[in-house]
Amino acid sequence: MEGVNAEIMQSGLQRLWARRQGTILGHMHEIRDEILDQGQCASSFDNQPTDGELLGDRVKSRDEARYLEKELADTSGPEKINVQSAFSSLKTANSNNSDWSIEETSVVNLDGAELNDFPAKYSVQLLRPYEFAAVGVWIHPNIVPGFKYKVRPIENKERTRFLFDNRALELMSIGRGYSRRLTFEASPGLLNDNENYFWTDSMPSGYAFQVHVVSVGDNFTVFDANNVAVATIEVTKIPNAQKEVNHEVIENGEVRKNVEVNMLCKVDWFYKEDSSAITPVTGIAVASKLPRGSAKLIKISDAAIGFIPCRGYTLIPGVDDKQRQLVLNGCSIGDAPTMYTMTGLEPYELPVIGTYVDPRIMPGFHYKVRPTGHKNYLFEGNALQLVNIGMGYGKRMTFKPDSHNLNNNTNFFWSDSYPEGYGFEPQAVFCGMKFDVMDDTQRIGEATVFRSDNPQIEDQQCIVKSTNGVTVTKYIHVDVTCQVMLKSDKSDNESHSVRVSGTAVVVKYSKQNEAKLLYIDNVGLSSKLNLVFMNQKSHIIFQAK
Repeated sequence: MEGVNAEIMQSGLQRLWARRQGTILGHMHEIRDEILDQGQCASSFDNQPTDGELLGDRVKSRDEARYLEKELADTSGPEKINVQSAFSSLKTANSNNSDWSIEETSVVNLDGAELNDFPAKYSVQLLRPYEFAAVGVWIHPNIVPGFKYKVRPIENKERTRFLFDNRALELMSIGRGYSRRLTFEASPGLLNDNENYFWTDSMPSGYAFQVHVVSVGDNFTVFDANNVAVATIEVTKIPNAQKEVNHEVIENGEVRKNVEVNMLCKVDWFYKEDSSAITPVTGIAVASKLPRGSAKLIKISDAAIGFIPCRGYTLIPGVDDKQRQLVLNGCSIGDAPTMYTMTGLEPYELPVIGTYVDPRIMPGFHYKVRPTGHKNYLFEGNALQLVNIGMGYGKRMTFKPDSHNLNNNTNFFWSDSYPEGYGFEPQAVFCGMKFDVMDDTQRIGEATVFRSDNPQIEDQQCIVKSTNGVTVTKYIHVDVTCQVMLKSDKSDNESHSVRVSGTAVVVKYSKQNEAKLLYIDNVGLSSKLNLVFMNQKSHIIFQAK
């Protein structure tokens, strides 16, 4: 019998410890099941322990915990006393986040005198622990203009109804007097006809406020404990309420809130390939509001990412592409089996470091070269034609020489001469280039480029091998400014300064040293001319002269 009890006690404690680990996820149990049903979970989770092995079944855990508590009630032996103490601590830890704990407080008694206001007294029912009440003259001091809130009338109904189409809006002002008007930000296009307001005494049972500091669509950069950027995340869903855990007013009038958040996010790890997956993320969001202006989210600290949470991360709002780490492996391009990590590369730049040269970098095309971590480009910022890529460990990158220095070319460097690597930016369109504006096969005008300082991004590369050799075609997105003169304007010599965006088609034929720009397709014009062409269903291209 003692052996049976010991076995029950051991398995029960294991389940309780698993339950304790699982409570960190809080309400993420339902979210996990929902994701698994939708098939959005990362493939790596398939190899993780099952729900029964790790988190346990809730109903069974409750019954087993009660049975274990009954079994441990006997404290006749010192070992049982120690186990009983351990069980009590586990029980206390679980009770804080238990799913069968009370979700709504029965009655909350409010007294306006406590806020140095009218001594009106109210009794509010059905208020959830993370909500703040506003009724009559009583407005919870944690409800502060500048922060966003979701508001619901306190009603005894099965379905929760939120105001303002279930949106979280910024509270703009709190009125004065016995009946206080709470005004929220206006809906788009209705700035002068704002209907987002109500009076606190218009609902006898009051209103419940839920603070809202993180929204769907927000982007963050993830930093590890060493303050190194390791990932970016995008919030895709916020399934649970955001719970305010601390409210502080600093001497200068700044209001700072700590809010517990549970989110579903798309996580893109820098050091993993194809790692984007919908993953639960929890943490404490820190939001601050100065005496004037709106509240701003500073960071999310103590963040845990994943179903089996990895902790210790800090989430900073916004995504800085220069923080992105790029892991390069020479084996992936059939070169020396070396691995490099580059930081500070722009999204449109192609990497060159050590023995690694991005296979999209090809002789015959023009590139601007920048050492990573520096603002200044090589070769005085000019985009030069790449003539040759050398062989060996340190590959010599040779560019076209200057016209006055043909016999003493200094436009070269070795791929391993700068430890942090280089970024190559492709260039297809240059200042001074002239184009014929074509409507299908009809020439309707001409254009001259006078600004080309925006980044040009390689979208696609096509390599065709034939008996005559290899033809390489690159499709590069360009955004330039041109002087456009249409045929109808030639008599008046009137030109239009137009911003032109599109896809430049650049081809390097076999046995040719230099690539040639053919035309710009998918043309978009930041001008009224664009409307004319769209209405006529014209296909406009800029054909290079």
